[in-house]
Amino acid sequence: MEANYNARCSCGFVYTGTQRTIAELIEEISTACESRISIVAGANVPDFKPPARWAGKTCMEAMEDLLASTGCRMVYQPENGSYVVDLANSTQVPKFPHEVYRPPPKDTLKSVNFWTAPKLFEERESADAVIINESTGEAEAISAGEALDTVSSPSVGANAQTEFRLWSPSSSSEKLYVQHRVKSLLGDPANPRREQGRVIRGGVFEPFPVHQKIVGPAASITEQIELTSGGVVFVTDHPVLAASGSDIATTATLLTGHYKQGFPKGLQRDTITKNIVGGQSGTVDEFVEWIKPISSSEPDVSTTEYWGTLFTEVCEALIAKFTPFQGELARSITTPEFYSLAGSGQVGAVEYEFQTHRCNKRHHMRVALNFSPGGVGNIR
Repeated sequence: MEANYNARCSCGFVYTGTQRTIAELIEEISTACESRISIVAGANVPDFKPPARWAGKTCMEAMEDLLASTGCRMVYQPENGSYVVDLANSTQVPKFPHEVYRPPPKDTLKSVNFWTAPKLFEERESADAVIINESTGEAEAISAGEALDTVSSPSVGANAQTEFRLWSPSSSSEKLYVQHRVKSLLGDPANPRREQGRVIRGGVFEPFPVHQKIVGPAASITEQIELTSGGVVFVTDHPVLAASGSDIATTATLLTGHYKQGFPKGLQRDTITKNIVGGQSGTVDEFVEWIKPISSSEPDVSTTEYWGTLFTEVCEALIAKFTPFQGELARSITTPEFYSLAGSGQVGAVEYEFQTHRCNKRHHMRVALNFSPGGVGNIR
């Protein structure tokens, strides 16, 4: 495969030039295979546009990714050698006149919990100018009124021109900071780039510089600060100095993204639980990492966030892998003949078995219906 499709902005909307429906993505895979195998979309594929970061991937890897992100199944039709991709549990059960009865596998699930990627927040926060205590490694606030060249230092030059480059957020215990804002600047799914966060020197100077770096090279800052993600301190390439009356200000405003910690899955995520009718007591977690919700009150971030609506659509599709169609049971059948599977999304797995002897040969077709690994028992 040569390209990536359905790249999204920070609010979840697809960039125009990359849009592809599921049917169009299937056609892209078939074309990349030079149409040596016939792959077609069924009538029940979902309407949403899934991520397709396929540049450099094989056709098989692209198809596996497509099925995993859409809740679809690809069913081989032995009577004509083609493949049909359709939503799991869709259409009718294929007819098998000469089936051999086998007990159905046990259904173990009651519900499926769907989780997004960690939610990224952005808000303006107060930050205090600090200095690193070289004995303890702790960030210590600089007192108001202290001039830049009179701050006590363990040795001459140990903290020269660094005191006002270090800023500690006022409340960071429950936050995991990142060094960029939630706003995407370039929608390259393989190498995403985002606008860096910044320290704001009061409202008068807010626009300058917009791309002021928070994280500087390690050689230019004190040894205790190699990485700042985690919210210990933030570093600017140049001192952020502002007057507070006749003194140098020791507070500023920090604007950057962060995650919230201390939730059931570590970082806060949006979640939707889908119950399975007639299920047992088990639950399973499904992580939809390409759904990346955000929360920001900044005017340059769209107030219309699409991730929530999209997440609901995706969950409706993915739950189909775990729920039988119209009361049908999960079961396994074996037949000595090959029958049309009609592209049924209820076909969860198929095995073809051949035995050849000097006098005769035999073949069997074993089909698992409404089969979902981890949800019901084995195909055999």
